[in-house]
Amino acid sequence: MLKHWRELFGTVQSAVGGTAEQDNHRLQLATAVLLIEIMQSDSGASEIEVTTVERLLRERFDLTADELAALMSLARTRQETAHDLHAFTSQLHAALDESELFVNPAAPPLRGPGLEALARQYVEVQGIIS
Repeated sequence: MLKHWRELFGTVQSAVGGTAEQDNHRLQLATAVLLIEIMQSDSGASEIEVTTVERLLRERFDLTADELAALMSLARTRQETAHDLHAFTSQLHAALDESELFVNPAAPPLRGPGLEALARQYVEVQGIIS
């Protein structure tokens, strides 16, 4: 199953084009990697955080238990080995429309490097607080 996911995802960095199914899998991977990064930002993930992220991914992408397990495994590997988050944030930016890029309607849109910088700042702040 994990081999199947790796073949479908390819490398996130070369994710331009492809079939609709491949694009959807890349979006799933990018989403999972960023959620895992956020979970890990405060010295690890609690059981509640993991359960919540898994539920959100399962519901958002209509995944079976096996698909979710494979996605989480691959996402953890990618999150641990990633040098930065730009490849993942750019996937979200490419896949989402403007209204989905806003967290607060009064705030400017978060895109590419801006979103990556915000995620890095969040991780740094969490490290200082801990």
